[in-house]
Amino acid sequence: MNTMSSSFEKAEPFLTSAWSLQEHDATYLFSKTLTNSNEPAEETLAPSLTNACVRFDRPQEGIVVACPVQHLLGVDMGASNGESVRDVWCRHRDLVIVYEPVDPRQLCATLMWRMHHEPAQRNPLLDSAEIVWCELVLSTQTSRIESDSHLKVVSILCGTDILCAEWKDNSWKWTENNSINAFTRALLIRHENESSTLVAVHPLDSCRLSLHKQMNPLNHKWTIRVEFCLFSSLVEKGVILRSRAMATIGPSRDDTLWATPLLDRFRLSEPVLTT
Repeated sequence: MNTMSSSFEKAEPFLTSAWSLQEHDATYLFSKTLTNSNEPAEETLAPSLTNACVRFDRPQEGIVVACPVQHLLGVDMGASNGESVRDVWCRHRDLVIVYEPVDPRQLCATLMWRMHHEPAQRNPLLDSAEIVWCELVLSTQTSRIESDSHLKVVSILCGTDILCAEWKDNSWKWTENNSINAFTRALLIRHENESSTLVAVHPLDSCRLSLHKQMNPLNHKWTIRVEFCLFSSLVEKGVILRSRAMATIGPSRDDTLWATPLLDRFRLSEPVLTT
């Protein structure tokens, strides 16, 4: 009896998370319970990507999150007649959708959104909170002899301040002048609700970044469109092109201090060999 009582007293939070497939969309569900107990653990999440949703027929919208409403890591395939969904499946924290754009390029694009969890002990600047971040692995190939492979990873954000991070001389350098250049690989968008959204492309991937800002005349808030333009070269039949991007939401206080080690974690992570 004493041994059993002791095990309950030392119960630790147990994390359960996975994508849940519905007919037209998928939702990322996240919960914590105490080991040896059915009681929910105390909530220790930073502003994050929990309860994120992906609509299968809207790849350009990517992951939809609330508070504030944002679209993260969508893919614009540039198909004038849209895209058809060829296959959808999930494996725990991975959601994979295969698209075939209806255009002469005959591209096949595979999008895999993989969720990662950043424990507080690995990033003490998260105030004992845990952050969830998403990695998008984008792959494309063509059934033609060769084809234009141009695709965009698109995020639609809202915020007040923009910080840019350059990957230069093997380190991240943050600036607050909203200017982007050939070395810019990450952006932090600060919101009024004391959270910040981080979006980035892998620093070793060839990419052209563009940034568009538009003010909503109704609420006088900025809508910010971030585009990572990928795969500028032709792709030949039998060749697979692959690139990676990431996004997360965290506290705005000391955001560059928690974002920088997270970017390094993403940079040093092993590339996915297959979906």
